[in-house]
Amino acid sequence: EAAGIYGEIGDQLDPALKDIRRRAMYFRLTAYRDRGDNALAADEARRWLDAFPDQTRTDDGLGVQLELARNILAQLPKAKPNEKAAGERIARERLSQVVRVYSRHQAEARTMLESIRKSTAETPPERLDINAALAAGQEALELKDFARAEACFTAAAREARTGKEKATYAKAR
Repeated sequence: EAAGIYGEIGDQLDPALKDIRRRAMYFRLTAYRDRGDNALAADEARRWLDAFPDQTRTDDGLGVQLELARNILAQLPKAKPNEKAAGERIARERLSQVVRVYSRHQAEARTMLESIRKSTAETPPERLDINAALAAGQEALELKDFARAEACFTAAAREARTGKEKATYAKAR
């Protein structure tokens, strides 16, 4: 019943109700998750992020990104192998965003990110392209895995130096 009420509030287009609408949409996605409708909850989280792109770094926005990742991961056991890889990638990206900002969601996001990382095989940094090595290095920093972060950034710097990409080289250094 609550999801229906939240849906009615979320459908209001009056600009004066923007904050109430934002909160109602958040509560609606948590109601879907609590009910076990992970696909609906993930869709609602995407709608929330599309409707309020300026709120992604707020506490609510970080919570929505955490919920999106959680609901995607909950659907993975039934997914096909190629869908699993895409789902894990999306969940990793969202969790990385949550981990970067101090919030009440950061610890849970870090735990989920570590569990994803443990369940998948890591590609050696030397085999990654520049952007993938930088992303892997940033993720390793967020997880406080400094040895992997150093290896990834070193590989990115080496690749950037040979490609004459000065800005990327400076960023990796």
